[in-house]
Amino acid sequence: MNHEITLNQIALFTDLDEVEIKKLEEVVREEMVLGDFRIFREGDASDAFYVIKSGSVKIVKEVPGQPQKVLAYLREGDFFGEMGVMKDSPRSASAFTMERSSLLKIRKQAFLGFLEANPIIAMKVRSAMVRRYSDNVFTISKHGPGR
Repeated sequence: MNHEITLNQIALFTDLDEVEIKKLEEVVREEMVLGDFRIFREGDASDAFYVIKSGSVKIVKEVPGQPQKVLAYLREGDFFGEMGVMKDSPRSASAFTMERSSLLKIRKQAFLGFLEANPIIAMKVRSAMVRRYSDNVFTISKHGPGR
């Protein structure tokens, strides 16, 4: 069965209606990448964030001379890189695909322009980001990173 993730299935965008999703689709680009592909490196500029349409990604801390420390394993429907985009800060970790993956890439300038032009949508997306951040803090405090 061919199951494709759509933007309205992504936690960040579940509050958006059909018209709002159509507007968002205008700033999304799909990229197919091979396994073990570095999407970005810790310290890079946060120029986009990603939604996993298919495949899987791991988020890691890299310390020279030491094994990678996995912070999270992400799969279809998960998104990553959004905090750096919204905070205008460098990447806090590196991201690698774990297998051939289809990623929906949302460039920072296009996304911020989209939010500026659509203040109601901006409020919904920011609310969803706050929920995710709160969930992540709770999960990490309870289980540690990578769960």
